[in-house]
Amino acid sequence: FNDIESILIFSKADLVKDLESFHKIFDYYRSINYKVYLLPNDAIEIKKEIQNNICVLAGQSGVGKSTLLNALFPDLNLKTGEISDKLGRGRHTTRTVELFRCFGGYIADTPGFSALDLKDMNKEQLRDTFVEFRNYECKFRDCMHHKESKCGVKEALEDKMILQSRYNNYLLFLEEVEK
Repeated sequence: FNDIESILIFSKADLVKDLESFHKIFDYYRSINYKVYLLPNDAIEIKKEIQNNICVLAGQSGVGKSTLLNALFPDLNLKTGEISDKLGRGRHTTRTVELFRCFGGYIADTPGFSALDLKDMNKEQLRDTFVEFRNYECKFRDCMHHKESKCGVKEALEDKMILQSRYNNYLLFLEEVEK
């Protein structure tokens, strides 16, 4: 959607309790051709992504966007919050968008969000953003991979070729878009 390349960066993997599930998710996104990085291990590769580009850190409140920037660029000394025992993630600390120049490029630190606004997306655009769905043939060309029969995506889901959590997210987003 909008031809924006998404790159996934895991910045707080040290807090993960179920490493097997974490690696399954990490490897899954790589298998569907997302660039996936782990901080601090991949700091050099992440810096190369920023080089000569305009990048935006986006994600839920408290996932570690400012922590990521501090790890890559310690001189920034951005404010970060403590990990909440209740939420299992950081607390919302960034209040405004800040743009930083680095490596010949720019990177924006943004406030986190608690909900997605999908009002400008139609259901076909949503379906097409799930890149792995394109790998499976369905009986119907306009299949939405939900209630249709002979759906290649649902068959792939049953065969564990698609992550159940990713498909569940798709269904939640689809319901939102259809409203």
